[in-house]
Amino acid sequence: MLDEALKYIKSEVNDYFTQKLGNSTETRILFGNLSQINEGTQAEKYKGKIVMSLVNVEEDKLSKSPDNFTVIPMQKTIYKNPKVYLNVYILFAINKDYGSTTETADPYKDLSLIVQCFQRKNLFTPENSPSLPSIFDRLYLELVSLSFEQLNHLWGVLGGKYIPSVLYKVRVIGIEDDQVDFEGGLIQEININAKHIK
Repeated sequence: MLDEALKYIKSEVNDYFTQKLGNSTETRILFGNLSQINEGTQAEKYKGKIVMSLVNVEEDKLSKSPDNFTVIPMQKTIYKNPKVYLNVYILFAINKDYGSTTETADPYKDLSLIVQCFQRKNLFTPENSPSLPSIFDRLYLELVSLSFEQLNHLWGVLGGKYIPSVLYKVRVIGIEDDQVDFEGGLIQEININAKHIK
């Protein structure tokens, strides 16, 4: 499910860029490890691209159900562990020539367009985004502002040299396995002290 969310977000940004800048024969956005964008054989692959990287995953405990069962009315009770809800942090880093004056190579324009994309629409639901995969009820993106200290720490952890970037928090992605631990019928009557209650 996490992979589907990331692919969908990448697709939305790509579509927005196409809408604003026109079609391109080259891929604009790549998934990547930011520590590799300036190294060896990978450097050429990421040159001139927007690199989208997953930098953190956290559990959203407030969204988690304490119940380990689901009741299907008038049918049965299904026992299984509740969904795990995640918030994920995605970094869009602009790996372009910062001395360029052409519009298509302008890294600051790319950064602006990413922010514009999610300012225009930061909540994706089946109603407003028909192409949203059916496994999601919604995807909500929130811009994360980092202090200089946090930014320094983030890029230090990533092992890369800082390039202009923007960080988004994607809330809430539910992950669940289909396996059912146990199924049982509904309780429809109770016997207390040999008296029948219905």
